[in-house]
Amino acid sequence: MFNPVTDPTLWQKLERFQLDEPDAQLPFSKRLAKEKNWSDDFTLKAIDEYKRFLYLAVVADHPVTPSETVDAVWHLHLCYTRSYWGELCPKILGRNLHHNPSQGGADQSTLFRNQYQRTLESYRREFGTPPPAEIWLKIENQVRVNPGLRNSSSEYNISISKKWTHVSFSSLIAGLLVVGCSKELSKEDASLTLFIGGVVLFLILLTLFKKGGKGGGGNSGGNCTAGCDSGCGSNCGGGD
Repeated sequence: MFNPVTDPTLWQKLERFQLDEPDAQLPFSKRLAKEKNWSDDFTLKAIDEYKRFLYLAVVADHPVTPSETVDAVWHLHLCYTRSYWGELCPKILGRNLHHNPSQGGADQSTLFRNQYQRTLESYRREFGTPPPAEIWLKIENQVRVNPGLRNSSSEYNISISKKWTHVSFSSLIAGLLVVGCSKELSKEDASLTLFIGGVVLFLILLTLFKKGGKGGGGNSGGNCTAGCDSGCGSNCGGGD
């Protein structure tokens, strides 16, 4: 159980804050898991870490930068405008928290990498424990397969449309059977046709496997930062 140092009251509010609407057929967590192809358990962990990021955005004495996984939760939450701007910011955080993407370039990359490192340090100081590695990657681990993917090997997340796959394979197999069983072909030609078809099918499967898409749960270490409205201060330490 987390027991933050600076503002336990704020943390209690964040813990009680629910992103899922109880009557929604597709609540926030389910939508997030579906869009990012995360497991349910990983999704809930990511949401918890997002709340800890929000806490740090308010209490840290510096701008904070999320991991890519936490940033994905943040992106989706921003789409839920009533929850984000109507509930979270005014009633829980007590201020507006804006999403400021990097403007690009080496200087910005260095800036956000430094901010990310400071965010990890503040996390340890506030919560008395290191951030979970599967969600908050080290800076040097810029690209990594997302451990939250529902169906992933150690290298690839295979995400292929079932409908497209079934139609393509069915059409290919049907075509091969028609050609292979044609009376106009000799047995040697039919066997050769089926062999070539098998090779083509194998190459299609291999291509789909490789292009299924690598997961995206690693930390970019510099995609965005948290900041308040103008006049609030870069550490989000005061209200609007």
